[in-house]
Amino acid sequence: WTWCQLYLGRKIVHHQHAPNAWNGFVCQRLNDINKGMLIQYKLTEFIEDHKETLKHDYSKLTAAQKNVFVNQVLKKCIENQKMVHDNQKAVQRDMLASFAAMDQEV
Repeated sequence: WTWCQLYLGRKIVHHQHAPNAWNGFVCQRLNDINKGMLIQYKLTEFIEDHKETLKHDYSKLTAAQKNVFVNQVLKKCIENQKMVHDNQKAVQRDMLASFAAMDQEV
């Protein structure tokens, strides 16, 4: 409880969005096209140029195929997680400020 009270103001608690199949599908298609090219597509250009075909192909996917894309996105998220270390002086300062604020409320 104390941890939540002290650190909610610092935004240490991050809310993750659920991965979706569309992102995995587009990423897979972009990677497939970029494999053989010398000049590679950027994501925004790729979506602009292939918007209709992407929508059409995505609408034909089954639920099982969409779940595969979601699982791929989850795996990439887990692989890309980084260790974050707190700045001890900043934590101490925030903790003291939080306790001071609590003392003023009482």
